[in-house]
Amino acid sequence: MSSTEQQFDSDRFEKDLKALCVNFANCLEAVYFEIAKEADNPLAASLHQCLVLTDELHTLAELIRSDTNASTDVIATFSDRCTEIETLFKRIDALQEFVANMQEHFNALEATVSKAEKELLHKK
Repeated sequence: MSSTEQQFDSDRFEKDLKALCVNFANCLEAVYFEIAKEADNPLAASLHQCLVLTDELHTLAELIRSDTNASTDVIATFSDRCTEIETLFKRIDALQEFVANMQEHFNALEATVSKAEKELLHKK
């Protein structure tokens, strides 16, 4: 099964689960209204509590989904930045090697110039 098919299946599963939750809440609500017609019914109070908890659970699931999406975006951005930093480190290492190489050439050139100056002064 390809990743596209897996993504499609998870999307469908999420939609089906959401529909099931909505249907379940609607059924509980309908039962609650029928039972609530009778005053001071403890079963009605229990069903009402179930409805409240179901709504809280749904809200919590939405918050988790939102946080998961945000975390996924942050992780992807962080991964991209790490790749950029690795590239930057490689460029800095290459620059450091270049500067060290140029320093060696400069020192060699400076030694040659000093030697030539000394030879020129001795010839005079």
